[in-house]
Amino acid sequence: MTMVAITGFTDSTTAEMRDFLEDVVSNHSDTLILIANAATRSRPWVIEVELHNLDPERLVFNLIGAHGTLHHEVPFSKRISGTTDLQIQLFKLIDHARKANPEAPVTSLEAKIQERAAIPTHVATVAATCLIAKTTVQVTLTGLHAPVCGGDEFWYLMVPQPGAPDEIRHGFAISQLETIPDNRRPMAAYYTTRRRRPEDGEIDLWIHLHHDTGVAGWAATAQIGDTVALWGPRATYDPPEGTSHHLLVVDETGMPAAAAITEALSPDHPVTLIAEIEAPGYEPPLKAGSNVDLRWVYRSQRGASLSKTVAALELNSESLYAFGAANSQEISAVRKHLRRDRAMSASAVSMTGYWRREREASS
Repeated sequence: MTMVAITGFTDSTTAEMRDFLEDVVSNHSDTLILIANAATRSRPWVIEVELHNLDPERLVFNLIGAHGTLHHEVPFSKRISGTTDLQIQLFKLIDHARKANPEAPVTSLEAKIQERAAIPTHVATVAATCLIAKTTVQVTLTGLHAPVCGGDEFWYLMVPQPGAPDEIRHGFAISQLETIPDNRRPMAAYYTTRRRRPEDGEIDLWIHLHHDTGVAGWAATAQIGDTVALWGPRATYDPPEGTSHHLLVVDETGMPAAAAITEALSPDHPVTLIAEIEAPGYEPPLKAGSNVDLRWVYRSQRGASLSKTVAALELNSESLYAFGAANSQEISAVRKHLRRDRAMSASAVSMTGYWRREREASS
């Protein structure tokens, strides 16, 4: 992918947007071509699309066809400030393109959107909160009646802005987000399930208090009775048949998934769990049986990292399934090591970057 110029956003937002656009270009080029042909308002001629520039007001394409390249600017219907806004504007462009060319084959991103449109939004309330580690709070929600995915089951958690508690109520749906003014729009982030009690309609979420704003800021002061919304569930955890050993690589954000996965495995199934936290004394309550080789990695110790710890492991990669959820840079390094140096297959490695450090995003 040609590096798209992204201007007008914070470093961390720019990094998130770049990841999103790289996915769109790499996996959904047919959708970009549909948008481009509709944008030119002429007989379809575009055979390739490059993203040239993104700012809060517009997205600029390079449209490539048999007779040359056209520089084309597509203005947004409203100024964007983050990745969610960008996604909403892209979906609007897709909708416009589909109306302009209803006979065109359904594109890959349209199919993905249709699949996600079937995912429901659930409204729940806070039943309890508990500080389970120095920087981790457990929030228990009730009133959740949804299928159980297991594994790394995750949700898009939406919580009210301070001073705007009434934006989330019974019947709220994720599709309503774009209609809510920015200063009242619910704050949102993805979180994995720590445990479910479906018969009681309850779920426990572990929320890492890495900021005093956003969902983490809300969790630090959440009150019993607060109303929230959850879009989901979904899961990516999918060990191949015949897996005989698990490698789990996580930081605080991925620990709920690691704990849930470990508890669901048979007590004689070997698990190597590499867990990164700030320093000794910050450990959340992970129950590690005799089958679990739990190794803590402390960020406060110079040179310590998830990727270095994994690289130093003596592992038999045959029949090994590796699941990871942590900082994007670290998890990317782990993925590269397992795929290249350990020659593990793509189906045996599931690594997801949950967040970025500001200093990394600006580098």
